[in-house]
Amino acid sequence: MRTLLYIVRHGHSKGNDTKTFYGHFDGPLTQKGHEQAQRVMNFFKDKRIDAVYSSDLIRAVDTVKPTAQSKGLEVIGDKRLREIYAGAWENRNIDELIVEYPEEYGVWRNDKANSRCTNGESVRELSERFINALADIAQKNAGKNIIIGTHATPIMLLKPVVLGLPLENMNNQSYVLNASVTTVSYERGKWELMNYGEESHLIGLETVMAKGF
Repeated sequence: MRTLLYIVRHGHSKGNDTKTFYGHFDGPLTQKGHEQAQRVMNFFKDKRIDAVYSSDLIRAVDTVKPTAQSKGLEVIGDKRLREIYAGAWENRNIDELIVEYPEEYGVWRNDKANSRCTNGESVRELSERFINALADIAQKNAGKNIIIGTHATPIMLLKPVVLGLPLENMNNQSYVLNASVTTVSYERGKWELMNYGEESHLIGLETVMAKGF
């Protein structure tokens, strides 16, 4: 049975404006982020949703919570859906990281697929964690429509993994917008990319990743 996963990037957070590398730091949404969450709810208004999962970080939870509430569902927190663990880069300004960790942060900017945050997680480790979580959720909810609240880097690596391409293909991608929706299907161990970074519901309220990430 085919399972549909609607993968939602969290809404605008303060770190997006201040060029702060949050990682697992639990920074909240801004007012604009909460407005984007309402747009997400409108996007799903006429869609059947059977369950809502999310990274347990508040910026992801609060992005999908209005939709969950509108469907009479609870948000199921899952740490495996978190952003990359950034180690020494957690909650640090990226301009400082460029100076303090020029080699390691240079790999992050130029060869993300093969990068590792200083004293933190590598993108390949994140990929294994995140994709395994999605497969587990899909298998437990066979034939259902599921919302997944998550973060920028997991979504960025999702496209090459689902298409069966080397992870290095993510190096040529830009980040999807805050509160955009990427849709994939899962059936019998096979993935299909249905839509990547849908943003039509965000017209007039688009926010992008600050330069330097």
